[in-house]
Amino acid sequence: MSQTRVELLRQDTNFGDIDVDSINNQNYPTAGPLSNRNLIINGAMTIHQRSDNLTDTGFIADRWKFNKRFLDQWVGDVTWETDAPASFSRSIKINTTTAETSFETTEELSLETRIEAQDLQHLDWGTANAKSLTLSFWVKCNKTGTQSMHVRAHDADHGYSTSYSISSADTWEYKTIVIPGNTAGSITNDNGIGIWARWVVASGDTAITENAWDTSNNGPYAVSGAMAFGTTIGDYFQITGVQLEVGSKSTPFEHESYGQTLAKCQRYRYQMDLGSTNNAQHIIMTRFELSSGTAYASIGFPCEMRINPNFTFTGTTQSSTGYAGDPQLSNATKTSCDIRSSRGVNANATVFVRAVSAPGNDVLVLNWDAEL
Repeated sequence: MSQTRVELLRQDTNFGDIDVDSINNQNYPTAGPLSNRNLIINGAMTIHQRSDNLTDTGFIADRWKFNKRFLDQWVGDVTWETDAPASFSRSIKINTTTAETSFETTEELSLETRIEAQDLQHLDWGTANAKSLTLSFWVKCNKTGTQSMHVRAHDADHGYSTSYSISSADTWEYKTIVIPGNTAGSITNDNGIGIWARWVVASGDTAITENAWDTSNNGPYAVSGAMAFGTTIGDYFQITGVQLEVGSKSTPFEHESYGQTLAKCQRYRYQMDLGSTNNAQHIIMTRFELSSGTAYASIGFPCEMRINPNFTFTGTTQSSTGYAGDPQLSNATKTSCDIRSSRGVNANATVFVRAVSAPGNDVLVLNWDAEL
């Protein structure tokens, strides 16, 4: 006979929530849903539609942007790594190849992710019922000491700066930070930035207010006593398993399928790989007109993008007779767009977008971007 085991519910006197005892050695939420708890998209760093290596400001894994501001000496790279703690497969690593003697007030190295405002209305920020958030993540660094964390309420221009401690060098450690609800500033219900979370890896000292929401908290965002990261060649910082959830307690990381996370990321970045010379795909463009001009092809996006996207491509296109040359964006909406040829064609002609035939193995990738 099958049996169903119901765990004891108990009142938590510290937080006033209802807890659920451990099930299969996992602690589940004290309140709210069992799924869709994580406000961070791609917190496990598994989706990666861009480069494996950055040497300047930009996105590495989807939804994760590296910032490098006003530096006169520091040089390094940001990579998508397979080194990760148990239950994870990927991380982001910031590595120092040329050291900075010291960081001035305006200088900063950071990694950030931004969250769309309309996904945060349940936080009730700007009211007396503003909900707290708990941020949890795994971090690894070659140095020990204090590191800085900053959360920003974009519309209210309020900042909350705090710190966490790295205890053991070269070791994955799990960290949690409780962020009190912002009662003084609301989040506009739109598709703009709601809040962003920034790991301040290195920055000059400033007079920011720590552990309180502050309207003057405009960075850089290093807290008092932060470690001197980036002042030695080989200094590195790694992170993965990032979760931001409602409440004052952390729960186990909410692992999603690859397809679920990819679909969320494609709202902000859609990429079409047309292969290379050795495995080339084609887009057909046609000119349905009585006169000569440019040819067009319609592209439907797999999900509605946040805004009408920008368009770029990487690689080299064929531009000889019968081919479209460099594709250009036309008539973009949040759900579809036209791309048109850069070469003129005859009336009712057909041309193809594809990677150049020579030299070598040039990969052609089309990119639509609607990032926050």
